[in-house]
Amino acid sequence: MKKYQEELDKRFKENDWKYWSPLSILARLYEECGEFARLVNHLYGDKPKRSDEKQQELEEEIGDIIYTLICFANFK
Repeated sequence: MKKYQEELDKRFKENDWKYWSPLSILARLYEECGEFARLVNHLYGDKPKRSDEKQQELEEEIGDIIYTLICFANFK
């Protein structure tokens, strides 16, 4: 985890990006977890995907969650 935290922090510094506040990061984490849960329900649960919903991949949704957690871990 430390390796990924350092890599992401380096990218933030190179681009002069600022981390969101912890509360905003937490809200984003819940949002990403909701998207992941919805996709899992579409793939393995009882809720079929609507025809107008965009295509999603489990790996991308998991990546969004990991990215958000690293941002939270790097908040200073």
